[in-house]
Amino acid sequence: MDNVSWWAIASALAAGCLGLSVPGLLATLPLRLRPLPRLALAAPASLALIGCVGVIDGLLHLRFHWSHVLIAAAVIAAVLWPIREKRPHWSRPRLSALLPVTAWAVSSVAFALVLLHQVPSFDLFSQSYDNLFHLNATQSILETGNASSLQLRTLINTDRTISTYPAGWHTAAAMICQITGVSIGVAFNALAIAVVSVAWLPGIAWLTSLVVAQRQRTAGLCASLLLGTAFGFFPYALLIWGVLYPTFLAYALFPSGLALAMLLAHVWLPRWAPAVSDQVRPWAWNDRWMLLGLAAVWWLGAFFTHPRSLVSMVLLIVPLVLWICARAIAVAWKAGGARRRRMLWWLGGAFAFVSVAAVAAVLVVFRVFHVASRPVGDHLNGPQAQAVQTVWDGLWQVLTQNALVGLGLDMTGPLIILAIVVLTGLVIAFRRSDLRWMIVAYALIAVLFAIAAGSNSDMTKILTGLWYKDRYRLSALLPLLGVPLATLAVLRIAALTRWPRVVALGSATIVAASGWVGLWAPVGAAAAHEYRLENVKTTDFVDARQIAFMRQVADVVPADQLLLGDPWDGSGLSWLYADRRPVFPHLNGQWDPDRLLIAQHLDQIESDPAVCTALRHLNVHYLLVSTGEFDGGDPSGNKFAAIDTAVSQGLFTPVLSDGESALLRIDQCS
Repeated sequence: MDNVSWWAIASALAAGCLGLSVPGLLATLPLRLRPLPRLALAAPASLALIGCVGVIDGLLHLRFHWSHVLIAAAVIAAVLWPIREKRPHWSRPRLSALLPVTAWAVSSVAFALVLLHQVPSFDLFSQSYDNLFHLNATQSILETGNASSLQLRTLINTDRTISTYPAGWHTAAAMICQITGVSIGVAFNALAIAVVSVAWLPGIAWLTSLVVAQRQRTAGLCASLLLGTAFGFFPYALLIWGVLYPTFLAYALFPSGLALAMLLAHVWLPRWAPAVSDQVRPWAWNDRWMLLGLAAVWWLGAFFTHPRSLVSMVLLIVPLVLWICARAIAVAWKAGGARRRRMLWWLGGAFAFVSVAAVAAVLVVFRVFHVASRPVGDHLNGPQAQAVQTVWDGLWQVLTQNALVGLGLDMTGPLIILAIVVLTGLVIAFRRSDLRWMIVAYALIAVLFAIAAGSNSDMTKILTGLWYKDRYRLSALLPLLGVPLATLAVLRIAALTRWPRVVALGSATIVAASGWVGLWAPVGAAAAHEYRLENVKTTDFVDARQIAFMRQVADVVPADQLLLGDPWDGSGLSWLYADRRPVFPHLNGQWDPDRLLIAQHLDQIESDPAVCTALRHLNVHYLLVSTGEFDGGDPSGNKFAAIDTAVSQGLFTPVLSDGESALLRIDQCS
């Protein structure tokens, strides 16, 4: 990490952590919450505020600024202040709190080192398909001031004025850039570390605290915090494959969301819901409605990260709901009489509802997949959906904690100690009836991952289509339950000794360290490959030479002009390095008629006046070209062939060139 100062890195990390926590902490300040749930809910509340402020600023035609989020948080705190507890309870910090804080810090640092220790500079970013959009979307927020999720996708759907895409990740990264002035590459890497530190780790610690005994709370918190970054499936894989930043952000919120679901069940259905630890009842007034309000805020925050990922949250909650229903049915059946009859009526109604929902789901599948005109097998054939192994290989990877982290069969290798601890946790959960739903959820995720990675059948595509048949989106859910299960095992083993707390802390450290050591080389190598910057372009978007050339382009191309280029050769990144907005900021999109005409007919510029008309409408006078194409070019056909043809025919005037890249002036439309 030679190119970015340590001060810039530290300031970006601080801005990321504060941006994800301070707005939520301020807005929930009047609520009587204990430290752990307050910290766990800070990130979801902050993202809900960030998303809402972005939309409101867009509707009011205001430029987004990070201070607007703080103002909104202060307004909400002021509104809630009159209904606060008359005598709010402030927990005094105890010496024992130093242990969880230390575990949190160690785990956060370990995550950052495991992920980025082979990446030569902190400002490098993943040179992957999706990231071109994420980089330009963040640059768009900084340049235009529009952070509205209702319009973010208009960046690539230029034929529309409203096109939604969740702006949570991009706006949070833009806030880091606004506060510190760092580049977007630095902001992305800092935000990834902040998400794990501020969202994932507090959330997984809170979720784990619901299933451990009160007397084991401190040891359980430390164990869960340490183990939270020891799994390869998450948080590492989603930052290497894809790169799936919005999905990664959404999954980091899932532990706190699942904890809220358990608490809602416990408060609203105390007779049938799983028991939770006494230490998690921090609300002083009307627990039911307070929890509902917090759950609504959580879902709003998750919506602004990646709404499609909420299907995964439903997958986690369904086994819990079914467990509660099964227990309620058993209690009613045992009671007999009128209670049994009411239960049968409810059961019949539920069966009818499920039947109708199943029929509706089949109809949706037929409509979404266009089965009438196109077989299911013609869908979901991209690289992320291709089977790369057998189903049994996938199940074995789950058992051995051998995570897929790259395209094909790039794996971390088995993490034997961690795997043994998780399997022990599954046995312990099976012996506790209130935790058996966790086993069902874990097994369901494992099976879906195994068939997604190991089968291309139509049924597999239907079952995993909501996740794009993406093995990474499914396997990333495993640590969400794996961390609490592993913590239960560590605590149970330690309880058999004379010094349970010391043994628990030591055992958790050993298990976590074994995970970090096992992940060190494979994750580091995979990250270095994705976050590389070559001196000579091969199959990447850009290399160091092209970046240096693009920095010169700003001296020639006026600031109010768009810059034309084939995005597959790296010109789509001109916004980042030349500060000139590209005509095509992504490899794919739904382009307006002017852009489509240019992409398909630029080579006819001297014979078709409509081409010049389109160029004038977009205010385009220069063309940026470079050798090489990302990943060998568009596998579905070159949508920008006319641009490449026009360049090869020598239709434009060279202005700058370094032998690899060139800036050409379009003189035909003067």
